[in-house]
Amino acid sequence: MKHAVTKIKEVDPNCEVWVTERGSNFGYDRLIVDFRGVDVMKEFADKVILDCTHSTQKPKGETTGGDRELAKKYALAAKIFEYDGVFIEKNCLINK
Repeated sequence: MKHAVTKIKEVDPNCEVWVTERGSNFGYDRLIVDFRGVDVMKEFADKVILDCTHSTQKPKGETTGGDRELAKKYALAAKIFEYDGVFIEKNCLINK
């Protein structure tokens, strides 16, 4: 992400660049959030946002599904790890 932010800042040095942590796939067919990454990204990005819903996705046949309860926990963890904000899809907060 550092390279992408650098390219944007070269075009407009005064713009504010936000990056989003969405999880990485490290096995078990699940996305995993490495909370250590927020400090690394804050070194070059203006804001770091945690996508709490995308980062809980796991394959369900032809589609993917998330984990509402885990997304809620990620939102709480985002505060502890000092993310600048969170992204949460509305349906994630609704208990069905």
